[in-house]
Amino acid sequence: MKHLTKLLLIPLIIFLLSGCDRNLKPENQGNKMETFFQNNNISLPHLKNRGLNAGFIRTQETELENNFPKLPNPVLNMFIYPHITKYDNPVPGYTTNFKLYRVDHYALPNEDL
Repeated sequence: MKHLTKLLLIPLIIFLLSGCDRNLKPENQGNKMETFFQNNNISLPHLKNRGLNAGFIRTQETELENNFPKLPNPVLNMFIYPHITKYDNPVPGYTTNFKLYRVDHYALPNEDL
């Protein structure tokens, strides 16, 4: 039984180690996608001229904006009056603004706003 396991173990180790011997460099894997598009006269989406048709081109960003619109999150402006700190240092008045909700919420597809 020990001889059988040794006989099976040695070819298994050789088989597993032979997988590390492959030479898979990127230059051996064919053309890059950009050269494929250039050779077949197909323009890449990010290389298109976005002139008059810019509103009609479907991109991932516009699809997400159309399917999941942001719900209103109003910005509140708050005026801080001039005051004196507890160490008698004057602080001038200033304005700060913040959103009503901590995070922006998105509507589900086909949900009414």
